[in-house]
Amino acid sequence: FMTKKRSTSELPYIHMDSEGRNEDGTFKKGAKLPLKVYNTKGVEEIIWKFNGQTITSGPDLYYRLESSGTMEAHLLRNDGSEDVIIREIRVYDN
Repeated sequence: FMTKKRSTSELPYIHMDSEGRNEDGTFKKGAKLPLKVYNTKGVEEIIWKFNGQTITSGPDLYYRLESSGTMEAHLLRNDGSEDVIIREIRVYDN
C-alpha cells in the first residue's frame, strides 16, 4: 500500500485525486471530486464556486464534474480576510 506524502508547504491547496482522470490529466465527465482544501489553519468557512456559481457536494460528499471550467475555493479566515484558490479543470469524455 502507499500513503500520501505530507506536503511541506504551509499554503492551502486543493488536492485533486487521480481517480476519474484521463492519462493527459483531464477529467472524465461525471468524475467525482471531494470539495476539500488542505492546510486550512485559521479558516472558519470555505465557499466553493464552479464557473461563478456556488456549489456544494452531493449526498455522497463529492461534486460531480459535468463540464470544463474554473473551480474556486474561497477561504474565509477568522480575522475577516479571504483567500481564493483557483483551479482550471478540463473535462474530456473519451
